[in-house]
Amino acid sequence: MTKLTTIEVSPLLNEVKEANSVLNNKTQNLAVAESIILVFKDGTLTIKGTDGINYFTCKLDTDAQINNEFSLKRDLFVQTLNAVQLANSENDNVDLILEGDKLYLQSFDNNGDIVFNSFLNFFGVDDLPQFPETNLDETLTFDTEEIKSLFNKTFCYDKAGTREALRGVNIVKVGEELHLAATDGYRLSHVKTTNFDTNVSDLNVIVYPALISVVKKLTSEKVTFRFPASRDYIVVESGNRTLVFRLIQAQFPDVLRLFPKKHSQSLKITAGNMLKSINSVNHIATKNQNNLFKIAIKDKAKVSASHPDFSTVDSVIKNVAIGSDTEFTIALNNGFVKEALSSFDANDIINLDFEQKFLLLSKENDESFKHLVIGLKEQ
Repeated sequence: MTKLTTIEVSPLLNEVKEANSVLNNKTQNLAVAESIILVFKDGTLTIKGTDGINYFTCKLDTDAQINNEFSLKRDLFVQTLNAVQLANSENDNVDLILEGDKLYLQSFDNNGDIVFNSFLNFFGVDDLPQFPETNLDETLTFDTEEIKSLFNKTFCYDKAGTREALRGVNIVKVGEELHLAATDGYRLSHVKTTNFDTNVSDLNVIVYPALISVVKKLTSEKVTFRFPASRDYIVVESGNRTLVFRLIQAQFPDVLRLFPKKHSQSLKITAGNMLKSINSVNHIATKNQNNLFKIAIKDKAKVSASHPDFSTVDSVIKNVAIGSDTEFTIALNNGFVKEALSSFDANDIINLDFEQKFLLLSKENDESFKHLVIGLKEQ
C-alpha cells in the first residue's frame, strides 16, 4: 500500500458535491458523466469533472508527496465520504491510500484506532476528453454580491426551454455599461450596471441557468468570467474553483426596443405594500387559469380576483399615490407580478406604469432595473 495523503473530509466532500450539481447534463458518454478525476501533483489535489458539456475544476492543498491521477465514480465517492463522516464524529480527516487499482479510505479516532475502512476501484484517465483552455485573456470581473444581485433581477428566462435564445440570461456590453436581460415571452427583465472591471470591448452572450445557479452559491469576494474569441463557452473563476460552461448559441432579442415609451396610468407604492395587497387576493387568483387577478384604478386603486365556483375578493391598495384621474383596469398573472415585486427590496418605492397590454415596474429615480409583465385577456 502507498499512502497518498491525509485530507480533511468536509472540504473534499463539499467540492465533489458541487461538481455533482454542476455536471448534471445528460450525455451518451456515461463514463465521463459519472466520473470525478483526482490529480495529485506537487502537493496540490486538483478535482476535475465533465459531463461532456460543462467542466468543473477545483484545487485543494494536501501533504501528498506522490504525483498520480485517476478517476472514480462520482456518486460512489460522495457516498463513501458521507459514510466516513457518519462513522467518525471525532476526526474529520481521512487517509487516502493506493493499492493496485484501488483507492482505500481509512479514518481513525482520536486514540488512533481505525473506525472506517473502505476501498473504491479507480480507473485511468486516458479516455477522458480534453478540457477547454481556461487561461484566456478577455475577462469580466465582479464583486460576487454584485453579479448575484444582477442575476436575481433577471430571473424570467424561459424555464420550459421551448426557445433556445430565451433559455438563459443575455449579457451585453454597451459602451461603459453592462446590460443583462431575460424574457420568457410573457415578461421581461432588464438591468444595467457599471460596477465591473473588464478588458472586453465586444460582448454579447447568453448564459445557461446552470451557470447562474453556481454563481448564486459562491462565497468568495470576487468572480471572474473569461471568454474565448469564439464565444462558445465561458470560464468562471472564483476562489479555488474554475468552471467552464457552454454558452447558448442563438440571437437574443433587442430588449431595449421592447420596453414601451408611454403609459396611461401609474401608481407609486413601496414594493412590500404592493406585495401585501396582491397576497390578499392570492387565494382566489391561484384558482384561475393563468393565475389571473385584476388591478383597477378609479377614485381608488384596488386589486381583485374572482372565480365563478368559489368567491370574489376585492382589496383596496393602501398607502399608494395614483398618477392621474384616468380610469384603468388590467388583468395580470398573479405569480408573475409577485415575482417581479420580490426582486425589489420591500422598502423600495416603485413606479407601476400601466398601459392596456402591460405593467412596467421600476424603482423610483432609478432606471437601472426595469421589469415588464404582459397583460392577460379577462376570462
